[in-house]
Amino acid sequence: APVVEARAAARRVAHAAAVDRLIEVLDGISEPIATGPGLGATAWGDLAPAHEALRRRGAASLLVATGPTVDPSGATCLGALDAADALRAGLDSELLGEGELGARIATGGVGALLLSAVARAEDGSVVVPAGGAGLAALARFAAIPLVLVATPMRERPAEGATELAARVSAYAAVRARRPAAARGVSRGTRIVAPRVDLLDAAALGRPGRTGARTTVVVVG
Repeated sequence: APVVEARAAARRVAHAAAVDRLIEVLDGISEPIATGPGLGATAWGDLAPAHEALRRRGAASLLVATGPTVDPSGATCLGALDAADALRAGLDSELLGEGELGARIATGGVGALLLSAVARAEDGSVVVPAGGAGLAALARFAAIPLVLVATPMRERPAEGATELAARVSAYAAVRARRPAAARGVSRGTRIVAPRVDLLDAAALGRPGRTGARTTVVVVG
């Protein structure tokens, strides 16, 4: 029991530090703020630092990307779980498909984009839930801050984008052997529905449309 309590206490301290860091990063950023999925209690537990930081910052609204589906029938998307978590955290959330959210980012309707980094490499490359790569590219060219919130590492960091890509490919191969239900899809059609995207360090470091580099902060 003492070991469990010590681990829980260390986790609370780490999450509190992440909340403080995120509040510092988001200072002065205009609303609304958009997030990819994977930043709520599903990934972090009840102490999800992104939602807590936004709540303490006084955010009035939150735009949540739908992201990949999380059940075999494709009825539930990861973003829906995040939106529910945001509501429980006291945030007014709106769930948007990646196309709609991307359009709002491109037209200047979003102040910042937060993405969950589910795996990292030593060179700065990260893996994010599917749809995040396209949203990150739009954020970069719209010159709005991009904040990568890293979940606790469950395995050693990869050396670089190449090793991360190999891990993503291996994961995709496992998924391919256990395909989700594909109702309404004609036989012979190739289905491409990744669960994650890879953002390599070189792409993250390129200048945005205005010439200014997008802010990238990894917390965790």
